[in-house]
Amino acid sequence: MFRRRAFRRPLPGGPIRRRYMLAMQEANRLLAEGRFAQAAPRFAELAHAAQAHNRPRRAAHLHFQAARAWFEAGNPAQGMQHARQALHLADQTGDRVALQRIAARALPRLRELGYTQEADALQALLPAEDSAPQSGAEIRALTCPQCGASLQAEMRLDARTAECAYCGSLISLG
Repeated sequence: MFRRRAFRRPLPGGPIRRRYMLAMQEANRLLAEGRFAQAAPRFAELAHAAQAHNRPRRAAHLHFQAARAWFEAGNPAQGMQHARQALHLADQTGDRVALQRIAARALPRLRELGYTQEADALQALLPAEDSAPQSGAEIRALTCPQCGASLQAEMRLDARTAECAYCGSLISLG
């Protein structure tokens, strides 16, 4: 007799995820190479895709990366648009850690680039207790082995471990 095959779900990590990870790696590579004007639209596309797939935390992070790239490329109008979207999504999800990371990294860098008005506007959008940047030791230039995102000092969990803000992987530092 014939035996009927059991219904099986497709395994995760199919062609869509593969394309997404390749696009993410390319955007991170462009950002690391200093090609900000080319990285910014890629991060923006990824952010809109994450929003369309109901991934608000990931979308907030990607909007923040797009904002960072636009500011570095010299386009503060686009940068502010994505920064506001990132703050809105992080606030919606109640992700206080993301808000602290944004404040700790973005505001000093914006002032350093000469965008003091934009930094003040973003500071006004942040809740009062989250506007002070966190202190932290420098993490040497590392990238996440899972997704290729660069690691920052604010992602440190303890002296020997950091968490990737994008994919959530734990990375050993020592």
